[in-house]
Amino acid sequence: MKISLRELPQALKKSTPNLYWIAGDEFLQKQEAVSLILKTLKTKTPPETETIFLTIDKNFDLVLLHQAISEPSLFSSHQIIKIILEDPWPPKFTQIIFDALLNLPNTIQIIISSSKIPQAKQQENGFKILESKILFIQIWPIEPHQLSAWIRDKAAQLGLHIHPTAIHYLAQSTEGNLLSTYQALEKLAYLGPQEISLSLMESVQSDMTHFDPFNLIDSWFLKDIPKTLRIFNSLLDQEVELTHVLWVLAQEIRLLANLHTESQNTPQFDLFKKYKIYEKKKPIIQAGLRHFSKQTCYDLLQKLAQIDRQIKGAEPGSAEQSIQKIFLC
Repeated sequence: MKISLRELPQALKKSTPNLYWIAGDEFLQKQEAVSLILKTLKTKTPPETETIFLTIDKNFDLVLLHQAISEPSLFSSHQIIKIILEDPWPPKFTQIIFDALLNLPNTIQIIISSSKIPQAKQQENGFKILESKILFIQIWPIEPHQLSAWIRDKAAQLGLHIHPTAIHYLAQSTEGNLLSTYQALEKLAYLGPQEISLSLMESVQSDMTHFDPFNLIDSWFLKDIPKTLRIFNSLLDQEVELTHVLWVLAQEIRLLANLHTESQNTPQFDLFKKYKIYEKKKPIIQAGLRHFSKQTCYDLLQKLAQIDRQIKGAEPGSAEQSIQKIFLC
């Protein structure tokens, strides 16, 4: 049965299936689903229930998975097997899980946590049959218009009452990152105030906002110039070495130049695989390829080399100002 995270509490009251599969890209929500399932299972299984943790990727020996599922434990009559499934899956993973379900005793529950499963995969006949026999929880991103309500709900769970202006500020400053948002709420709960004003929220967030040079790359490639400059100034405030920032900028621009050059003879899919560009990074790299031509990349590399000489004192000028100028080009 396929359900959403919102429907999970009610579904857990109705049945206790042998297998739960949580799929999505939002870490905090997946953890929330796992916690709800474990909390429910603890009320239905003996105190001595054994929990087994497995992280499975394409190189994992599936014999170990088969043994964990099929061989009885020496320490407990009940088992919970928690599986973190990393991309790409082992080719035979789904089949092993399906075969196990046919003979899986009620003394074993399996919890699988994976990234979002492509729609094409979900439409495969074998996966559709598997899905019909398990509780499949799809994790959907919180849309911008839903974020304020999500913050209010989580704040209420922590015993906090937040002024609407403070909620708006938190949603804007964390830019939809649920983990960062929840960490801010946890810090507020730790501080103890019941009423959270805008000024207090600003104070807490100013202490928590940290960026790295890769955040800088993301916003620059997406041509969000105000955010790019804000992140760059934040890096300066954090006293991140300019040489490190410059190294990251040069590395990513050089990657774009290589992709432009090799794309004449090689499909983009193969290039992304060659350069190990993971799924979440692909839209950012694709935006960079659109915004920066091959020649622009070479021009930028020359400017970055000039900035490197400025940092070393071999050439006059402010390295900080020179970096800001390339963002504005």
